[in-house]
Formats: sequence, structure tokens, C-alpha cells
Amino acid sequence: FLDFEDNESGGWVRNNEDDAHNEFTLTDNYDEANTGDASLEVNAKFRFYPNDWGTYTEAIWAFDTPLDLSDFDEFRFFVYILDAPTVTGSIQFSCALSDLPDGAAGKEVFQWDGDVDLLYGPVGEWYEVVIPFNRLVTPEWMTVVNGQLDAGSIYSFEFGVHGDSTAADSVRFLIDNLH
Repeated sequence: FLDFEDNESGGWVRNNEDDAHNEFTLTDNYDEANTGDASLEVNAKFRFYPNDWGTYTEAIWAFDTPLDLSDFDEFRFFVYILDAPTVTGSIQFSCALSDLPDGAAGKEVFQWDGDVDLLYGPVGEWYEVVIPFNRLVTPEWMTVVNGQLDAGSIYSFEFGVHGDSTAADSVRFLIDNLH
């Protein structure tokens, strides 16, 4: 449902907790793709941690019409590490599905939370990430409405890169073919 072709980097709502010190950019990459002509390049550089637990970024893609994923039990995408973090465990990846539009009363986000290993994969080769829906949970910081992922009505895909230590570090990777 996202193939990252056709200048899709402009369709993301991007949030970086500290733009003054940290960097979080999304650009189209036409040099490397899992399939097709393009992928999304993600660049996150953390130099400042405003919280004792670290800092975060997020990117949200809202679908034009809600997706009905009720016949499926997982989603998949491909990752290609260009520049891996240098400090073990310093940077994590998370992603989520939400079942109501952003800002709607009762919206819940169901997140695959804080994977440390994903961004430390092999540099320079595509690998597939598989996330079963039953691994998605409501984050502890979010108000639980009913605790049920309405897979018949998915409004957005979200992902984030998180700095979870005090070490200055960065990661640059490609993401492609969310399906």
C-alpha cells in the first residue's frame, strides 16, 4: 500500500522533537529501490537529548481512503541500511497503524515499539521486516479507548526513529514496499 514511487517523500507529516539540534529528513532516493524506481531515504542525526529517556521523531502517512486490512494478519516492508548507528542500542525504530484520522476523538495508535535490532542490520543489502498485527500494542503514553485495532479501517502508517541513550549517533536507511 506504499511503494515510495512518485515523489512520496512530500506526503509525510514529519515531526522531530528538537529541530534546532537534531536532524530528521525524508527524501526520495532514485539510486536504490527494492522494486520499482525509488525508495524513501531516512536520515536521523541525534546530538541533543531533551529528556532523560532520549528523544524521538515521527513520520505519518495518511491514506486517501481508509485501508481494509481485515483479511490480513501482518504487514511487511523492506529496509536497506546505508549508514548504521555506531553505538550499540543507541537508536531504535518503531512503526504503527492507526484506526481513526489524526486528531479524531477516540483515535488509537497500535505500535510495534522500539526495535533495537532493525537499524543494526547488514549494511548495503535489502532485507524484509515482517510485523504481525498481534505484536502491535497501544503505547503506555496513549489513552486506551477500546484497545482493539480496527483492521477494517486503517487511516495511517507511522514510523519513528528514537535516540534512547545520551550518545551522539545517527542512522541513514531506505524503506520501500510497505505491503
